[in-house]
Amino acid sequence: MSTRLVSILGLGPSPEVPHYAPIAYRKDDATAPVTPLVQRALLDLDSGITAVVLLGTEAVKRRWIDTGLARDLLGRDFGFTLLPDGATSEDRWQIFHKVARVLRSDAIDDLEDDDPDAIVFDVTHGFRLQPMLGLAALAFVRSDEARDGFRPTPVRVTY
Repeated sequence: MSTRLVSILGLGPSPEVPHYAPIAYRKDDATAPVTPLVQRALLDLDSGITAVVLLGTEAVKRRWIDTGLARDLLGRDFGFTLLPDGATSEDRWQIFHKVARVLRSDAIDDLEDDDPDAIVFDVTHGFRLQPMLGLAALAFVRSDEARDGFRPTPVRVTY
């Protein structure tokens, strides 16, 4: 079974690396090794995750992606989708559409060979309106797929 992890990455509250406090995240009866990134914990707790897509703003890209810190902490390759800051109505619609695109059940070029069997959508570190717009995009995608006669891909939301 293949699972796509789609996760909104924030800057983190601390200017000092690793930016988020290291925590031992739990899922059901399992505990992941201590990590500052919930995405790393999700990878440790769900062996079926075969593709990872991180979403974040330009500031997130500079802090986590350009420095290689996200790659070092995750220990694997991933896709990254740049989100606008959300200051304008146009920005907010872009966030909605970009999140909807990565939540669709179609395989993502360069990350997946086949459509995923499941999706984990993580909004733990989303900033302000990103989680709300993301969840609205998720509801839209699931409704759209069902309306088109497709059985929507199972999605688990984590926070």
